[in-house]
Amino acid sequence: MANPVEEIVRQEQNHWKRFLVAFFMPLPLLAVRYLLGTVFREHELDSQPVGIAGLSASVLLLVGMVYSVVKPGHLTARAKGDPKLREVLIDDELVRLHIPKSWKSGFIGAALTRWDSCWFLYFTRLTIPCC
Repeated sequence: MANPVEEIVRQEQNHWKRFLVAFFMPLPLLAVRYLLGTVFREHELDSQPVGIAGLSASVLLLVGMVYSVVKPGHLTARAKGDPKLREVLIDDELVRLHIPKSWKSGFIGAALTRWDSCWFLYFTRLTIPCC
């Protein structure tokens, strides 16, 4: 049986990898949806199935992102219940040092992303093809 600390760390890393995949997958999906919608409209075909497929994929990716964010919290709660795991994973001096830094960088990243998207939406006219 694997060391419980290594097992929890491995599970957390796997969840963050899934989160990154779910975070970056909408970009190619939007490009494919736009291209297929354009092709369908040029040939006067019904583009509604393309929109439904894009919406379904987006919902699945959102569910995957939520799962990848919630699951590490459960792993941390499990580590808090075991004194040995708590000492190694939570009460470590290095962990205490990096937690405020990670919150700060996360907040700055979220604020910059929000600013960038607001700037983009304000100064460009979006023409999204109809589903």
